Amino acid sequence: MTSAITEVTEVVHAFAECWNRHDMNAFAALFAPDAEFVDVVGL
Repeated sequence: MTSAITEVTEVVHAFAECWNRHDMNAFAALFAPDAEFVDVVGL
């Protein structure tokens, strides 16, 4: 179980790091190819 928590934590940190440095290519790489991203206003 701990390794699963560690993996999720790493993805969450990567999400924040990519977002904060405005690196949308790295940000997109965190998702599956068919993922859909919905922002805070539902777009």
